Amino acid sequence: MKKIKMKDGLIRSQSTAIIAAAVRKLPVTRLVAPEFQKNRIGKLLVVEVEKLAKHLGFQTLFLFTTVPNQHLWYEKLGWQLFATDVYQNQVVHIMIRTQI
Repeated sequence: MKKIKMKDGLIRSQSTAIIAAAVRKLPVTRLVAPEFQKNRIGKLLVVEVEKLAKHLGFQTLFLFTTVPNQHLWYEKLGWQLFATDVYQNQVVHIMIRTQI
């Protein structure tokens, strides 16, 4: 698979770069409104994204969260902590999912 260098300096596969570029344009900070949380909606959204990614041929997915302890929730869904870093004075947890 072709590797390309992104503006942020990271090397990604071409397909990952396309997704990353698309996601950067989404002003999403929270997918499920607080009043609808604790109803498994977030889990359903993650599962559907994983299904779509698998259908499109992706073998590896990444996501990041700046919400404290949110990475633990993703771990319960089968994601693994890939890295932790600080970006713009916020702790960022980068998660990876390889068994889609």
